[in-house]
Amino acid sequence: MYKFILVLLLCFGQNLVFAEKAEGTRANGSKQKKNNKDDQESSSTRPNLMFILADDLGFNDVSWHNPAVSMPSLSKLAGDAVILDNHYTNPICTPSRSAFITGKYPFHIGRHYDVLKPLSPTGLSINHTILPQELVKLGYQTHMVGKWHLGYCAPEYLPTRRGFQTFLGMWAGNADYYTHARAGRDLFGAYDFFDGETVAREYENIYSTNIYGDRTVEILNEIGEETKENPDEVKPFFIYLPFQTPHSPIQPTLESFRNINKTANQARDVHGAMVLDMDIAIGKIVQALKDNDLYDNTIIVFTSDNGASIKHGGSNWPLRGGKNTLWEGGTRVPTFVHAPSLLDNSSYINERMMHMTDWMPTFLKLAGFKGNATKQLNLDGVNQWNSISNNKKDSRTELVYNIKDDEGAIRVGDYKLLYGKPSLMGWYKSDIMPVKCLKWMNSVPPTKEKQIYIYILYIHTIKEGVNKIKLKQKFSQAWDNRFESKYRREYRRWMRENGAIAPRNIRTDDCSGRVKLVEIIHRPNRTLESLELNIDDGTLDDDDESGSDQKYLEPEEPRYNSAQLEKLKFVNWTEILETSPIYLFNLRTDPLETDNLADRHPDIVQQLKNRLLYHTESITLPDSIPEDRRGHPKNFNNNLGTGWCIPK
Repeated sequence: MYKFILVLLLCFGQNLVFAEKAEGTRANGSKQKKNNKDDQESSSTRPNLMFILADDLGFNDVSWHNPAVSMPSLSKLAGDAVILDNHYTNPICTPSRSAFITGKYPFHIGRHYDVLKPLSPTGLSINHTILPQELVKLGYQTHMVGKWHLGYCAPEYLPTRRGFQTFLGMWAGNADYYTHARAGRDLFGAYDFFDGETVAREYENIYSTNIYGDRTVEILNEIGEETKENPDEVKPFFIYLPFQTPHSPIQPTLESFRNINKTANQARDVHGAMVLDMDIAIGKIVQALKDNDLYDNTIIVFTSDNGASIKHGGSNWPLRGGKNTLWEGGTRVPTFVHAPSLLDNSSYINERMMHMTDWMPTFLKLAGFKGNATKQLNLDGVNQWNSISNNKKDSRTELVYNIKDDEGAIRVGDYKLLYGKPSLMGWYKSDIMPVKCLKWMNSVPPTKEKQIYIYILYIHTIKEGVNKIKLKQKFSQAWDNRFESKYRREYRRWMRENGAIAPRNIRTDDCSGRVKLVEIIHRPNRTLESLELNIDDGTLDDDDESGSDQKYLEPEEPRYNSAQLEKLKFVNWTEILETSPIYLFNLRTDPLETDNLADRHPDIVQQLKNRLLYHTESITLPDSIPEDRRGHPKNFNNNLGTGWCIPK
């Protein structure tokens, strides 16, 4: 009798322990069941994970913040989702992607100073085990489709060597959407599109957003077929889908541009058309999930890697600043979690603090990771699932925006402290102000008159069948002779005849402000007002604000030489915090960062400085190495190539 009772108690105790572990994680509306084989949840109940990352999508570039934005598929998903209204990331590409995939602040892994340039002989350190590697250990299949931008100079840096079982997309950070050739200043024309580790020329002249959407649908269809044939053997999936959209170059499809609701602001229309292209691709992906009976057991996260690039038509309004800055406009990004069958609560706005680093421990817990991933893997992120699903207590009360010797920021509770000399200090309503002024003085031959152009938008959207070589010749001719009007006219005419939208330049005699730009700025202690921007030097015609505070263009991506980086070994962080300009904001009462409280609350300033000093004790020197010409595409048949650096 006593033995029988003892057996019952033991069984009850085991069931109780399992119930506690499984609580808070549901699949198809039911608690997960125990897998006796390896003490992990079964593949059929663990959720599929899909992480969709837009590129440079701003706070005001989504329909749930701005009804004028056309994104029907994302709007529908967001309507049944948890909107994460205080989701933060880093202000620029490589650092934010590093934060997501490692669960660590970039200043802890050397990726906090700049983006990885094409000839950088380094990458995301192989000493860090990243999210897909951990998920493979837990029995997941892993796929990546889109933009990597975490290093490629050695094969060990490539996504297929870092836990992704399949990969299709670009290795670096910038490429033409059609030709997939580098579109930036570095290595212009080098081909950057790969299937696994193989150059994939078969995708040339196909729009990248469509490629990424179609490839993801193919993966889901394959998983669906496998599930029908062997339902008990199919592994749950993790799909990482970092779109290129709407990063420059600004290239929507003609179809989306024709279908977008036109406004008086062409730059915003073109930007909106790109977003619509991405939305259409996501709509097809969601339909594929449903067609393959995968939708109910899939968690879809949608977010952006950083704030919008204002000069390319993006908008962070009404937040301050933009991409490349630590203001809210550069770091607080539109985000939602869609999983109606798996969330305890949905269709609500979650205002709890969350950071890009939190996704790794959150996903690992959902995938069946035993224990505390934050502690066991030494992560900066924390598991946020209960905060998301149940809207319960905050999982995070502090986040570090970044720490560098020239600027940094931290938030503790409601208070944000920012030090240094931040750029792009205004509030920019791109719906009103799409224009920027480019001064091409340095590139004008001495014998030519110094003429300036107001650059309205930069877009090459080419219909299928257009001769791309002829296009490149025409563009090169127009660019090399951009101060000769006949070449500009000929280029624009050729572009129009071939179904493309041409760059449009308004010529002025100078950039002295005779052509006035109007923007709406929310300024401290003032109402919203319209101000004229002096084009010559970026200053406002209002004489009580310095011009340096209201530059329209966001800063260029930083570049550091070896001497500058060497000095960082001897940084006196206490001195930096004591001598740098300080900004303090209460983000709960002042989310637009209009009222600097630093002088009024020196005690809070000191507390936040102390927290920053604590974090500087564990800071890692930036892994920013001068470029290595061995990686030049000319050594790889004008493709990006690997195998020219030593991984570390």
